[in-house]
Amino acid sequence: MRAQQATRGFTLIELMITLGLLAILLTLGLSSSYWSERSRSREAVSQLGAAYSKARALAVRNPAMVGPGMAAATVCLSGDAIHVHVGLPADCGIDSLWRATLSGGSRTQVFADAATSTDFACIAVDNRARIVAANVDDATCTTASEITVRHGGWNVEASLI
Repeated sequence: MRAQQATRGFTLIELMITLGLLAILLTLGLSSSYWSERSRSREAVSQLGAAYSKARALAVRNPAMVGPGMAAATVCLSGDAIHVHVGLPADCGIDSLWRATLSGGSRTQVFADAATSTDFACIAVDNRARIVAANVDDATCTTASEITVRHGGWNVEASLI
């Protein structure tokens, strides 16, 4: 009588099934990460658009009683928070009328000019709802309405107007 040998290891079919399942799980994991980065970028653009709309409405009401060409309202970023102020604040993070936490937190970057990697600091609006030049916290406010939001590997370009 021959003794049967115990076989060790996996068959080729078992290995192929395992690799196929791993490939499917990896694909699902990567696509959900991609989706969440894209979603956070778009949500941050929406938040900045809402802040800009609030600033324009506030500027037209002009509670600071400033003249044309002067900042009647300002939107600025301080860390991962978006602030809307009456007039031109001395400090972005203090005494804001409206505040929201930027979607994605510190991993989300906002650029006034993505080509030169110029960070978005603020945007000021006069009493006629026009963008004007200004400075907040030693940072120059952008005079362009286009921004780029980057979260992870996903960029979203948008116009605030």
